[in-house]
Amino acid sequence: MDHPTGAGQGAAAAGEAAGFPPGGVSERLSRLGEAAGADGSVRVGTVVDGMGPAGVGLLLALLGIPAMLPSPGLPVGMLFGAAISLAALQLLFGAQRLTLPAWLRRRTLPQVMVTAMSGRAARALAWVERRMRPRLGRLTGRVARRLLSLVLLALGVMILLPIPFGNQPPALAVIVFGLAFAFRDGAAVVVALALSLAAAVWTALVVVFGVQVLAWLWGALGLA
Repeated sequence: MDHPTGAGQGAAAAGEAAGFPPGGVSERLSRLGEAAGADGSVRVGTVVDGMGPAGVGLLLALLGIPAMLPSPGLPVGMLFGAAISLAALQLLFGAQRLTLPAWLRRRTLPQVMVTAMSGRAARALAWVERRMRPRLGRLTGRVARRLLSLVLLALGVMILLPIPFGNQPPALAVIVFGLAFAFRDGAAVVVALALSLAAAVWTALVVVFGVQVLAWLWGALGLA
């Protein structure tokens, strides 16, 4: 697992001061509500700092979780799709740590999303943590990450696009990529690549179907 020092250790201390307990990432995520404000919301920066020295992989996974959760009326896909795209560009240029821009750290996650992340998302992550292990190391090495960053960039763009029901498949692929990097699990990279291909097919189908529906409506209204 990636363990940045210095700033990472400071982030861990800041996270514990904000109400996150020491322990596994899934455990910390399950206690996310303890860091919430009076309205139940939590800043993105607080969530990231609360994870401690999570490294590249777990930060990617954390960015993917909100993007995957349903959020009617909220521009979550655009927000986290942009963040994932920026993270992918950092990986492409060889970054060993990912940094989030201040505008993203200041954004808040609403109570409904905090509840979902600390509930079913944390339970799912705990299940995954018990099954991940280092294997097929070349698929999670530095060179592989730079190549895979292009796939992550494409996934971020898919999430960024305002496509109905389009966030979940690419966000799931991002989460699996992140966990694969964090646990150095090359087998999980293979799974993430398969999910990425499925996400691309799904996005293409939704776009094509949407264009056909719009064309039909245009014709039905006599505007063609």
